[in-house]
Amino acid sequence: MDDPYKLHATAMPLEQRRAALTALAGKIRSGGTELGWQVTWNVDYGDFTWLIGGHINNIGDPFDDNEFSSETKAVERAVLDYFAELWGIPPPHDPQDRNSYWGFLLTMGASEGNIYGLWNARDYFLGKDLLLPEHSSGDGVEPREPVLLYSVESHYSVGKTAHVLLLETPADVGARRYPGQCPIEGEWPQGVPATGGGSGPGTIDVHALRALVEFFAARHHPVIVVLNAGTTFKGACDDIAAVNEILAECYSATTGPSWQTRPGNGGRPDRRSWYWIHVDGALGAAYLPFFAMAPERADLESGIPVPAFDFAVPGVCSMVVSAHKWIGSPWPGGVYLTRNRYRMRPPPFPEYVGSADTMLAGSRNGQTAVVMWDFLARNSYETQTTEAVTALRLARYTEAKLTALQHNSDHVPDLWVGRSPWSLSIRFRRPAQDIVDEFGLSGMRVQVQGADRAYVHLYIMRDTPRDRIDALIRRLAEPGAF
Repeated sequence: MDDPYKLHATAMPLEQRRAALTALAGKIRSGGTELGWQVTWNVDYGDFTWLIGGHINNIGDPFDDNEFSSETKAVERAVLDYFAELWGIPPPHDPQDRNSYWGFLLTMGASEGNIYGLWNARDYFLGKDLLLPEHSSGDGVEPREPVLLYSVESHYSVGKTAHVLLLETPADVGARRYPGQCPIEGEWPQGVPATGGGSGPGTIDVHALRALVEFFAARHHPVIVVLNAGTTFKGACDDIAAVNEILAECYSATTGPSWQTRPGNGGRPDRRSWYWIHVDGALGAAYLPFFAMAPERADLESGIPVPAFDFAVPGVCSMVVSAHKWIGSPWPGGVYLTRNRYRMRPPPFPEYVGSADTMLAGSRNGQTAVVMWDFLARNSYETQTTEAVTALRLARYTEAKLTALQHNSDHVPDLWVGRSPWSLSIRFRRPAQDIVDEFGLSGMRVQVQGADRAYVHLYIMRDTPRDRIDALIRRLAEPGAF
């Protein structure tokens, strides 16, 4: 069959072009039936047709106005203030306060924020110039190269970012400097093992992490630790507060709580931490704060505390969230936040732009700021708390229905049903392909005790209807569903 979208040197006939666009529009509109993806589908963007009626470009730093007038930086700053307060750094942004927040809205989604956060962390530990250094007197411990620690359950963008930035993992540093000395079982790992392996909840194994951190701290390697507020497949939330305590203990015992470096800031020694926690909260960082606001939260997860994940945890240096997942956006986007104390000195001021070049990209999407601002303007904390609690209850309902199905049907096999605490993701045995296609489930193979299991998962989002879940359960109960 001919490709209806194939382009040629000659212009496409009008009717052919319209037919191709009509078919494409139908495909896009059908997306709301898919359960396996972290996307809020049913959002009315009817008020925003003007957003694609002209060019909108938030070029340069959000806190620097420039001469390019078709921008939405004032709205962007309002969104950043909102998330700074939600995540534990009271606004407004103060460029001279080392503890004040700074950030920007992402164009590529949370993956862009992961790249930026790890880039910033790498340069921080390589002794490059800080924007607001804390000068110190006296000699400090001279550090070795930083080591990147991230869970095997982390998003694939983290491993890709390590490759792009030439950041070394335990497998890299261990093979080069410390062959045969891995403090955990087996060879030096690329990623930190997950609790309980493939059948576990998907959280980082804090015991394995401690062993690795102790090893590298004793040898004066700083560590960059990526933790998750909602992993991609299982929706797991790492115990970020516990990891912060481990890092503080390990480095206090071997190096003292801080070190001074000479290479940065004109040769003057400055005070820097030994560790950097970056939180990938692509999905969870948008709704986890509201679980803590729910009056009935003690009953939501059988007494399991709502995980601490934000800047209230002292070691957290940077965080990201996506716009197109829980909140909902017609295109990828998100938020990156850090503190001024961790920012590196930017490149020389590009005069023709009229704004500091402080981010990964120069030109940035200004539309996301408007979509996020409108959602936050329309939805109070109370409304968002209700939506988050409703979604969690539906996730628990789905988990219970799947568990009952495998126990009450003679022809349904063990479904391997799993849901991690505070997660909106439910995982189970992969059904027949027609069911996967009908309900838009997302699949992944997982090693469990040496066996290769084919799983799918579904996500409960703000707009997931219960009748869609019930329809899936009915299909799974049919003969031949697996």
